[in-house]
Amino acid sequence: MWPNGNINKFCEETLSYSKLIAELDDVVIQMILGSYGLEKYYDPLKHSYMYLMRFIKYRSPNINEINIGHLPHRDKSFMGIIDTNQVGGLEMQTRDGKWMTFQPSSYKTVVFIAGEPFTAWSNGKVYAPMHRVIMKGSKDKYSLALFSFMRGIVKVPEELIDEENPQHFKSFDHFQFLKYCATDGCKEKNPIKAYCGV
Repeated sequence: MWPNGNINKFCEETLSYSKLIAELDDVVIQMILGSYGLEKYYDPLKHSYMYLMRFIKYRSPNINEINIGHLPHRDKSFMGIIDTNQVGGLEMQTRDGKWMTFQPSSYKTVVFIAGEPFTAWSNGKVYAPMHRVIMKGSKDKYSLALFSFMRGIVKVPEELIDEENPQHFKSFDHFQFLKYCATDGCKEKNPIKAYCGV
């Protein structure tokens, strides 16, 4: 991968990029918390975060292959941020079950996708969409993704529970949820509900 020995430069630039994207994630979390009047939860959330950055390549389909680059799924991270590299192919399902195609602009475009643990933390207010990647044509797709995970116990804020919206999720450990998804939960249609739903 590095025939000219540029591994150190690659690592430095990767770390620098991931820090910038983490700062962007920080701003989005503050905006979401602010929209629900939950600013006091910012520090506990921020201090429990850890990140995983992935480099993703979706190859173009061979002849006689279907055009799917990644099967429909919901993320198991708290939040995912995807740098689309101005290449299309990402599709998301709306709450009413319709698929929409995301068209990146000609400018630098990133997409924020809430994961199932964010849905549980928000007591169902934040939607974790089913999404997939459809590859067409002869061009491979490259993207970067930064995923956030929560250390410790994830608990629904009391302010998001009332008579109109009773508690839908019990407190849970995010990493135990990941283990569940890798075993028994892989068969569930809605793993987060099966794991910690009320």
